[in-house]
Amino acid sequence: MNRFFTLLLAASCLTAVGQVPDYVPTDGLVAWYPFDGNGLDESPNLLDVNSESNSPAVNRFGQGDAALRFENAPIISSHPQLNLTAKDTFTVSLWLQMDDISPSFALIGNDSGAGEKNKGLLMYGWGAGLENFVWHVNSPSSSGFGNFSTQVGLEPGVWIHLVYIKNGNDFQFYKDGMPFGFGQYEYPQPYSDDPTWIGGGNDCCNIGLIGKLDDLGVWNHALSSEEVVMLFNWSPISGCTDDTACNFNFDAEIDDGSCLYLDACGECGGDSTSGCTDAYACNFAAEAACDDGSCDYSCCPGPGCCHTGTVWDSDIQQCIVANPSDSNFDGCVQLNDLLDLLSAYGDCGAEESAWQCGDPLEYQGYDYETVQIGEQCWFAENLRAENYRNEDAISLLEASNFWSETTDGARCWYLNNEGDFGSFGSLYNVAAALDARGICPTGWKVPSLQDFEVLIETAGGTEVAGEALKATNEGELQWNGTDLYGFEGLPSGARRAADGAFLYHGTTTLFGTTSLDVNEKAYIMRLRDNMPSASLYSNAVNDGNSIRCIKDTE
Repeated sequence: MNRFFTLLLAASCLTAVGQVPDYVPTDGLVAWYPFDGNGLDESPNLLDVNSESNSPAVNRFGQGDAALRFENAPIISSHPQLNLTAKDTFTVSLWLQMDDISPSFALIGNDSGAGEKNKGLLMYGWGAGLENFVWHVNSPSSSGFGNFSTQVGLEPGVWIHLVYIKNGNDFQFYKDGMPFGFGQYEYPQPYSDDPTWIGGGNDCCNIGLIGKLDDLGVWNHALSSEEVVMLFNWSPISGCTDDTACNFNFDAEIDDGSCLYLDACGECGGDSTSGCTDAYACNFAAEAACDDGSCDYSCCPGPGCCHTGTVWDSDIQQCIVANPSDSNFDGCVQLNDLLDLLSAYGDCGAEESAWQCGDPLEYQGYDYETVQIGEQCWFAENLRAENYRNEDAISLLEASNFWSETTDGARCWYLNNEGDFGSFGSLYNVAAALDARGICPTGWKVPSLQDFEVLIETAGGTEVAGEALKATNEGELQWNGTDLYGFEGLPSGARRAADGAFLYHGTTTLFGTTSLDVNEKAYIMRLRDNMPSASLYSNAVNDGNSIRCIKDTE
């Protein structure tokens, strides 16, 4: 446990760096400015710009502080890498929203005055009105911008995506993913070595932008049409982003207002219809939007059927043996039951018989601690297996795009760093958990939703089980566990399938299951810092979660 808190401290000291989204081409990327209320460059080049004269704004997806508003106050950068007029080939991509004014502005270029200096403007607009707006690239002469222009047409308050590509002497414009202007001429290099202006240009002609910019990228080569379309088409995943809600969506980046919450009685609040949401239960309610804990698995036939010799226990919501002396479960105690007992008497020599829950269990060269909680036997540590049970390798996928795209079983370490995070176990996708080759030892399995429901009920119910199952914190304020049962739940974090991002280490753990909901999403159990509860909900199947093996009693 001491190592756990040492690693948490070390993780908190890691340098925070930006992350370029997966949909952004990284080959030749010079700078990527998401303009999330600031001028930070999220590319590895870290070409940050000063945006103090501009204000945070709502972006095209309605997210606050996720774009920049310009009011005739350009951003000026002295980074040499941004001097596009000195580059033979480059691409500029950006999102623009204009106000309802007559446009006369520049978006990006290198210039500081009229005449010769004016020819450094690369993305330059001029027109009597938004509908007649014409897009220009300046010519190599001092006469201005007449060599290459194309009409765009703007609509007030509407976001448009603009891409400008220079490939040698060829010039190509794209609007909203479609090519709409092509030009070709020869000019000397460089135009200008002056600082780069974003959202404006020289002050001779009143060409400061009044509007918004978002997601501005610069590359030192020509993007393909497919890459341009990818930049235009991307949109964030929407869903419930509040992780205290019943229907929290781990992958969601924009909240769609669908969050449902538990009230003091444990039932879903609001106008939602509650009932049993498990399609495998006897009383499954297809119209229910929120589970009220009423699921009954006592029906027969069906997946929840109690077999001969067993009865349904409504307190723990599972089938139990009707009579412990009924060894063959035929419903009564007879001579055969006695003979079974006598044949097993004194047979303690077998290795499997000698092992008891609570003893360490060796698997793939590592000794796992185990713990008995009620009628269940659990690993007291997260799985770290690198192979399936038959010794086939579980694919170690580190790259973000590989992780999100694979349909095969996959694993990784948090931040791809076994050295610092190995004690927290590996993160596995659901394909690995469901693989017929098995990732748990013989006689053990990846738990189902029902297994975790029993565990939570044994640990006191949804509202308090989290605190009882979390590891103790030795005085730390966040991970407020009592470890009442020795389950040793650690804040292992997770990996999001949508973009391969690592999240929540030190604050949250998500345990994977083999159960899928009606939409083929996988159920998980979540433990959180500062929350005594344990929650169950379904999530994307490619997400990377921790695994706890449970003894298979079937």
